[in-house]
Amino acid sequence: MNQKWSLAVGLMLAFMLVQPDAARTRLRPEAMARQAEPRPPEVRHGVARSGGGPASVPAADDFGESESTGLTFRPFDLWVDAGGEQLAAYQVELAYDKAQVRIVGLEGGEGVYKNPPYFDRAGFEGGRIVVAAFTTSPDTPKGKVRVARIHLAVHGAADPKINMRLVTAAKPGGERIAPAIDLKPVRKGE
Repeated sequence: MNQKWSLAVGLMLAFMLVQPDAARTRLRPEAMARQAEPRPPEVRHGVARSGGGPASVPAADDFGESESTGLTFRPFDLWVDAGGEQLAAYQVELAYDKAQVRIVGLEGGEGVYKNPPYFDRAGFEGGRIVVAAFTTSPDTPKGKVRVARIHLAVHGAADPKINMRLVTAAKPGGERIAPAIDLKPVRKGE
């Protein structure tokens, strides 16, 4: 088995160990629309940085608020910054207060990460979700890469806290790297 496939298989096995009951699926746009059906809450947003604990940052724009449910929907971009290293694979855990936040959609990022990452569907409402992706492309990106867009529905007056943790990341060949991770609100028009 070549090194690229060894890395891919190894990371997927690691993901399965972390998420043994995972329904490792990818959502299509029509499935995301079904997931976005309103549930009681109101929204602000949360932002976390790889430096450790939770962070709250006001969103630049609301992307819609439902007066009947008090929900506000906001997208956030998940960024992985590998610096000068190539990013062949990543796995990130997001933890949030399930009474205040609900994940209503998950899209891919850009370049080789344009397809939605692998995830556990139960994480949409369970207070914790692990997202992961890998590539065997020869065009493996370096530096800061948008790997996913996460759509949140939030309720309550306070900004939610979202804790992020890098589970693992690797460059081509399987050598582990420690990139920075970041979750940033998307502004209208982006």
